Amino acid sequence: MQGPPGTGKTHTIANLIGSLLAQGKTVLVTSQASKPLRVLREKIVPDLQPLFVSVVSGDEMGRRQLEASVNGITARLGSDSLQRLEAEFVRLTAERHQLLNRIEKLREDIFRAANTEYRTITRSCLQPLPASSARTGRLPTGYWPR
Repeated sequence: MQGPPGTGKTHTIANLIGSLLAQGKTVLVTSQASKPLRVLREKIVPDLQPLFVSVVSGDEMGRRQLEASVNGITARLGSDSLQRLEAEFVRLTAERHQLLNRIEKLREDIFRAANTEYRTITRSCLQPLPASSARTGRLPTGYWPR
């Protein structure tokens, strides 16, 4: 990715990496220099940083990161029990369903509110819409809301 400084390239790449990892994909990011890889690694959430390795030939920091990553992966695999992971899966699935239900309810509320703007207000022969009454700032003379 190329572009002038300050245009969000690093954030875009970090978001792409996070999205791809969430889909269970493997990601390889390459660079001619080690600095962009270090900056990108800092943008990744701390829990995932041990999974990122920056190896540039002759780079001592890259070697240390590789060791730290291997240790982090080993520790993570050793500490995550199948039972705990299944419980977390069930919890997150339930939370997802609750959020989807909430989204659906909010969409219905928005739909109802939008439809309310276009129902007519009936008073004798005048039938203004709520939106037009709001624009003019007044209801027809003699109107009493129910």
